[in-house]
Amino acid sequence: MDDLTERARSSTLGDEAQKAVSREVLGPGEQLTRDARLRLLAASAVVLVHSAYPPGHAVLAGLGPSARTVEAVLFRLAVSFPVNAFILLAFMSLAPRLQAGRSALQLLRGPARRLVPIQIFWSLAFLAAHAAASRDLPGPGTVLRGVVLGQAAAHLYFIPQLLALMAAAPLFFRLSQTPLVALASGAALSAASAGLYLAVGGANTWIHAISGLLGFGPFAIAGLAMARAWGGVAPGPERSRGVIRVGIALAMVSGLVLVQTILEARGGPTRFSAHGWLANIGFALAVPVLLLAWRARLPPKLLRLAPYTLGVYLIHPFFIQGLRAAESQLHWLSGGEVALILPNAVLAGAMSLGAVVLLARSPLRRTVL
Repeated sequence: MDDLTERARSSTLGDEAQKAVSREVLGPGEQLTRDARLRLLAASAVVLVHSAYPPGHAVLAGLGPSARTVEAVLFRLAVSFPVNAFILLAFMSLAPRLQAGRSALQLLRGPARRLVPIQIFWSLAFLAAHAAASRDLPGPGTVLRGVVLGQAAAHLYFIPQLLALMAAAPLFFRLSQTPLVALASGAALSAASAGLYLAVGGANTWIHAISGLLGFGPFAIAGLAMARAWGGVAPGPERSRGVIRVGIALAMVSGLVLVQTILEARGGPTRFSAHGWLANIGFALAVPVLLLAWRARLPPKLLRLAPYTLGVYLIHPFFIQGLRAAESQLHWLSGGEVALILPNAVLAGAMSLGAVVLLARSPLRRTVL
């Protein structure tokens, strides 16, 4: 009788423990919602950044010092997190397969089949657009760097960098075993990226690409470490409060450091500095973490647009440049380029989405999306 009582008690405790664990892990539907929400916001930020002008651009010369500084602050904060958020989400989704013991080749096979044709198509499309504008055909080296390094356009580096990071996913997985090892590994990769950048700069495009790859490494490790701890792409309800507090503190500290570096530049391009580099990493990590932990929701209709975010990311520069070319023909808009940043972002985003939806229904969908 005592043995049966003990077994029943153990079974009850086991059920209670299982319920406690289940409360700590969000359900699949909510995890998909958080993932989709971050993808939408990150893609929107990319379109906004490319619709704006970097600090020091000639278009901003007509603004006063205060306005240039404000624009520089907003630009720097907006540009810091979107691509890093995509890297973070990609490795969060890889975590279950790595836990199941998948090799790098097994992990790469599916994404490579999908993404390599897309990279080739869009690289050639942008190279053709540049050739048409300059009336000069690109050489073999330009085509090679355009496709392999993503240099055909400023944003196409994402796919080759993502695939290269995925090839190293088993190593990153081992480095994410404990928070301390993950933190130390991320810091080491960041230091290596900064050191390589300072040693070589942008003179050698291949070395510059390696520097960027090392710089994305900490976000790959962070994605795997958080997926381990959270059991998915977002923390459970009981853990969210603590995650949000840490995220807010990190965002505030790193954001203030970034603002300081921008103020020192007085609205112009910022110089490289170690504290600015670290602050950029901190802010780029804090924003996605806050968005994933935040419980507020977007309308379901918007969330259904998440599968189109990669297509919007790839195609939007065509529409931004088209809008600017059309606006340049309207003389009464001359001098108002800054006021057109937000309208252009909205229009370019809407036109990009419409084009992607149409392409998704065409025979080209497997090649371009």
